[in-house]
Formats: sequence, C-alpha cells, structure tokens
Amino acid sequence: KYLPLLHSPGLASGPREASSVRGIRRPGRAARRGAMACEPLILGIVGAGARPRPMPRVVLFDVMDTLVVDPFFTGMHSSVFGCESLQELFAVKDPQTFLDFEHGRITEVECHARYFLDRRPVDGDAVRAHLVSNYKYVEGMKDLCEELKKRGVIMALCSNYPAPWAALLEDTMGLRQFAEWVSVSGRTGHRKPAPQAYTTALTVLGCEPADVVFVDDSHGNCVAARELGIDSIRFESALQLRGELRARFGYPESEAS
Repeated sequence: KYLPLLHSPGLASGPREASSVRGIRRPGRAARRGAMACEPLILGIVGAGARPRPMPRVVLFDVMDTLVVDPFFTGMHSSVFGCESLQELFAVKDPQTFLDFEHGRITEVECHARYFLDRRPVDGDAVRAHLVSNYKYVEGMKDLCEELKKRGVIMALCSNYPAPWAALLEDTMGLRQFAEWVSVSGRTGHRKPAPQAYTTALTVLGCEPADVVFVDDSHGNCVAARELGIDSIRFESALQLRGELRARFGYPESEAS
C-alpha cells in the first residue's frame, strides 16, 4: 500500500515545502506486491486491432467539481462577500491573493486580509460556515466511489486547494473513506497543471505514470497529465465516468449499474 502524504489532522498546520516530498521513499517490493494483490483480478477490454492499454492500479481524482461541488459557485459571492454577482466579485477581488493561498504562500488569515483590492474585511467564520454548509458530492460520485472501493480499486486525490480548507473538507465529507490525499497544492506549493503536482502524486503512490488514470473536470489539467504519460479522463458526469472506468478496468456493464 502506498504511503499517504497528507493526513487530515496535519493539513491545517501550514504549507509543507515541496522538497520534503522528495524524501518519501517508494514502497518496498513486498508492499507493492500487497497493493497489487488488492487489484481487481480482471483483464482490460480493448477493441479489435487496438493496442492494449496497461491495466491501471490507481484512479487519481481531482476534487472540486469532480468529486465535490465547489462551494465558491453556490452563492458565496452574495452570502459571504456581499456582491450581487460573480462578475462584481471578480471586479473587486485581488486576483493574486487566492492563488497565493492555494500555493500555501500565505495563511488563511492573510488571505482574508488581502482578498479585496481595497482590503475591506472578510468574515473568516462566515467563509468557513458557507463552505461546510455547501460541501456535497457531485451527483452520483459517492455511489461511484463506493462501487470502485468494493471492486478493490485504489483511489487517491490530487487537488488545487488551500491546506486549511482541505482539512475542513475532509472533516466535513470524510473523503478518506475512499481515497488518500496525495497531492494538495496548499501543501506542496504546486498547482495543476504544473508537472510537479502530478509527479508528487506519483511519488507518494509509488506508481509509474502507466499505473494511474487521472480524472479532472479541467481539460488543461488532463492534457498536462497526458504529457507525462498519465492516462486521463475529462470528467463530465458520474455516468460518463463510470463507462470510461469500466473500459479501463474491464468490469462488465451489467455489474456497473
């Protein structure tokens, strides 16, 4: 079994330097054999004349708007920031501040202090209350994760998200019942589509690119993963993703519903 990089109690403790990721050792041969023993004992489905694709070992998920609905787009502009529309919010917010927060360069308190161009105050408690109230699975994704777990498919998370909010999300949703957090930008300092976001995940998982299928709602993030040799699926819906994963892992359609 791979070694998880990010345990939820430590997520809120602040950013980890990216160099520390290189100190994680790959699992030993015996551990890798143990992980492989948990894989579904099935063969991949390939079309006639098609070149066989290696059976993946891990599904590496993006989180926001792939597994979990992003609360930023569920009325946060009005309920928290007092703006009539997202367009109004984007016109008055500092475009660099949240990027710095997602990279782990600044704290949550600093993000609130610098969020607006005019430095008007932000109610941090209101921000967290909105997040907690609006975290929910994308339609059909909890059922799909439960199905994959029953089939013995290893799942992991690779997210552009601030470390304190990743901890909040984990405490609220309990995503680790399905998947480990192996790459979070607020910890590593690398956001997708930067190659280091993906290579960090591979290092923690102890995987080669061919071992992983990556799922993200962002086309650009999927393209960047493919450039590293990682098979990628652009997420559209749980129904679409179930079919795509069924083709990769080879389980019958009659059992997927």
